[in-house]
Amino acid sequence: DIHGNLLTRQRIQVLRALLEREEVTIVTSIDSCLDCLVPLAVWKEKVIKIRNDSEIDLDRIKRHLLELGYEWAAQVEVPGQFSIRGGIMDVFSLTEDNPWRIELWGDEVDSIRSFDAESQRSIENLEEITIYPAVEHIGESDMVSFLEYFPEEKSVIFLDEPNRLTEK
Repeated sequence: DIHGNLLTRQRIQVLRALLEREEVTIVTSIDSCLDCLVPLAVWKEKVIKIRNDSEIDLDRIKRHLLELGYEWAAQVEVPGQFSIRGGIMDVFSLTEDNPWRIELWGDEVDSIRSFDAESQRSIENLEEITIYPAVEHIGESDMVSFLEYFPEEKSVIFLDEPNRLTEK
């Protein structure tokens, strides 16, 4: 992975799609199907949702972000980082192209907006954000194969290269 967290970022974007969409098409190798992963239900529990006018505890959310694999930084520059300065929290989720700035009035969310990491200029105002983990293995739980993320009654699997499958 010569691009830092690019592979992890792409895999987490797939997990996001599985949690948010009714139907998802995934093309992958048999090796990836056999990878041991955190159950999808655990992933769903770890996701942080923040809405305008909601209340948040900065100390608690800081601990939660660290648990989810985010790295504290003085200023967010790359995906997987967050910073807290006074009543402003910046988060650069692995699932997004731009970081978010959450401004607080006390413990209440006053505004949420995306911004350009280089110029620090706002891009758009948002009503709600969903922060997904920045690492694939979170917490301690029994691991499952990637195939267990898909309900049998709703999934269609096409297998290619049967000789390679037999080897595995």
